[in-house]
This record gives sequence, structure tokens and C-alpha cells, in this order.
Amino acid sequence: MRLKTRSDIQLYPCECGTTKMPKGIEISIIGVRHRIFDPCYMFDDKISDKIGSIFNMNFTSFVRKPFVVEAVEVTTENIAEVAKYVGDLREKEDGTPYILVDRRLVPNVFRVYPGFFMTRMGENVRCYSRKIFKEQFIQQTDEIKPWVEFMTRDSEKLAAG
Repeated sequence: MRLKTRSDIQLYPCECGTTKMPKGIEISIIGVRHRIFDPCYMFDDKISDKIGSIFNMNFTSFVRKPFVVEAVEVTTENIAEVAKYVGDLREKEDGTPYILVDRRLVPNVFRVYPGFFMTRMGENVRCYSRKIFKEQFIQQTDEIKPWVEFMTRDSEKLAAG
């Protein structure tokens, strides 16, 4: 007997039309039991009341306030210098240097390797892997600077009252 693969399984819409699933399966998603040949139903009034009330609320769109950090990429040449600020310099068995991070100084990572970035903003120091850093930060340019200043100035006025 040949086992079915994902491509062999045909999916059908449930009775309410929000979910697709194979025949003979019932799926529960956030308090709703989805079925193919019988009506879908809510099985927990407390959860369904909460979900329903979310859709009736008036939401307002917000943009996350930008902030500026200074950053340095950790390299094999500067890792000893960076270690002075974030933890203890160690070495793996293969000779690769890394920093065992002091969590009181930098609470968001355990170890820092070459290729990571160390940021500072005032007294706050953080370290990020290359991937996370590239996802969350872009280098400030003359084109971006006025926008960041506008956003920062606006929020400072609101905070002042």
C-alpha cells in the first residue's frame, strides 16, 4: 500500500467557507469547529465573544516610533574590544572566538560571534545577529534623517503635553 503524500490529499472548504481540510476531518480554530458536511459551530462562548468583539472595535493605525542607534560590526579583529563592554572573551574548540555575554549588561543574547552587531543608544547596549540586525535596522542617510527627526520631534511634543 502506497502512503499518501500532501499532493495526493484533496482539500474541501468547510461549511462556513473559511477553512479547507481533507474529508472526514474536523478542525478547531480559536473556538470554532469547522466541518465539511455539517454546519461549522462555535464551541466556547467565552472565546467566541472575545473574538467577535475584536471585529466590532474601532482600530486606529499606528507607526512604530523610529529611534537611532550607533552600531559596530563584531569582527575577529575587534571582538576583544567589544567583549570589554558585553561579557567575557572565550574560544570554541576549533579556535573561533566568541563572547559569553553578561546577561545583566546585554539581556537579549547569550553569545556573540564575529558577524554580530553591537549597538548603543545612550546607556543601553544590545547585540544582534547579522540577520536580525539587517531586518530591524538600516543605515541612516541624509534622505532618512529628516523623517526620523520629524517622527521623534512629534512624539516628544505629544509626551510634553
